[in-house]
Amino acid sequence: MVNDELLEVSLTQRSLPEAFHKLAEFGLLATPVDPFDPMEKAIEELGGRTLVNTEHLHTDWSLMREYPLSETLLAMSHLWRSTSRPVFMAAAKGAPEAIQGERI
Repeated sequence: MVNDELLEVSLTQRSLPEAFHKLAEFGLLATPVDPFDPMEKAIEELGGRTLVNTEHLHTDWSLMREYPLSETLLAMSHLWRSTSRPVFMAAAKGAPEAIQGERI
């Protein structure tokens, strides 16, 4: 859901409305590089399929650090580094009470 708008996505859909690009981008960045969980596999597949030819797919970025779920923080985070620019990006996903911030 983005700005109170719900989007239903099909398995063959090739693109997303622009308003949903950041949601898919950060979901993908917060997902393990080689996921085994079915939900994470679905996020990886959706991002790879719908963000092609957009600035939201970062195949050239390097994963610098992974922060796993813990008893004190019910979220997982990834720290990424751009290989073409001096940019670092953190992406996280988890329990709503652990993930707070700017609304997309």
